[in-house]
Amino acid sequence: MQLSDVSYEYIPVVMGSDINPLGTVGAFRSLALPCLIVAEKEGIACHSKYVHRSFLNANILEALCAAGEYLAQCGKKGYLIPTSDAYALFLAKQGPLPPYHIVNECRETIEMCLDKTELHALMEEAGLAYPKSYRVESARELETLKEAMFPLLVKPACTVGFVNHFEKANLLEKPEDIAAYVASVEKAGLGHHALVAQEFIQLAHALDPQDIQQNYQHRFSVHHSFHKTIDGERNRQERYTEILQSVL
Repeated sequence: MQLSDVSYEYIPVVMGSDINPLGTVGAFRSLALPCLIVAEKEGIACHSKYVHRSFLNANILEALCAAGEYLAQCGKKGYLIPTSDAYALFLAKQGPLPPYHIVNECRETIEMCLDKTELHALMEEAGLAYPKSYRVESARELETLKEAMFPLLVKPACTVGFVNHFEKANLLEKPEDIAAYVASVEKAGLGHHALVAQEFIQLAHALDPQDIQQNYQHRFSVHHSFHKTIDGERNRQERYTEILQSVL
């Protein structure tokens, strides 16, 4: 299909090429709407049958410009979809990028939402439920949570500047796991980062590979299917390889 033949004026332009963009791309299949990928490097999302074309460049701004020129040649505009905190913040700092439409260009709003503590305060104010959470100002302060309800899902309070060096989310099954996690974070030079530990809400159905494949294949993400643990990550990755291949 030629992009110029698509009836929609706006074409989804998905930023990123890993597992999150793969799920985003798949979400548009019901509309028979092809997507463009814009990313620094090739990833699994680039190989999805729902991707019309990928624009890859180590300079993300140049990749965006190339995709924008292609859209203009096809008589289309782009609906820009950041799939990570870093991309969202990048767009907020960058400002308007014709021919793209961006959902929220307000830097203040983006930064507020990227800080999990501020986000939780907003949710509290709005009366929205969220997992019980504990904020600590450094990795070593996790030791104060040994009496908390386990398992705990530990994340950086703000992922920007953290996920390039360490996993975004780690599942601590028991208090004894804290020491190994703290050692790993400090070894990565991130011991000074504020963290948020949240109660882990077990989604048993989302951990069943067959159920994911049948009912959630275009929705599963790192948050539901790739919970990070110190020792079990390789087994989990291997377990879902077949599912990843099925959604391409």
